[in-house]
Amino acid sequence: MTNDAVADLLIRIKNSYMVRKKVIEVDYFGLGGEILRILKSNKFIKDFRVKEVPFARKKDKTRKVFEIELLYLKRKAVLDGVERVSKCGVRMYEGKDDLKKYLSKVGIYIVSTSKGVMSLGEAIKAGSGGEVICRVW
Repeated sequence: MTNDAVADLLIRIKNSYMVRKKVIEVDYFGLGGEILRILKSNKFIKDFRVKEVPFARKKDKTRKVFEIELLYLKRKAVLDGVERVSKCGVRMYEGKDDLKKYLSKVGIYIVSTSKGVMSLGEAIKAGSGGEVICRVW
């Protein structure tokens, strides 16, 4: 079990692209589904689904995992890098007017707002600020 599930999800996806895997499994958590939904809509991953797999030591019990299909265009990875902006020790909250300073950087930002998890552009259109979770490019 990891302390920062979001960072674990992002790094596993990035590392899997580096070794050219097609499908990976990552432990399930609620925010992870929202992050994967945004990554899929911005074409950083092909698809994802939630499935149940047995525990390694307890054959009669199951656990949920994300099964993530990675996307390649002409045998090249579509994801070059990830950056965790808001960390466990230092959370980065930005107001709706302060979110615009992130527009000049490459990639997409994922923001957790009071209206749900959304990309930076969607958060600016909705007029809501929140926690800047990560950047993907």
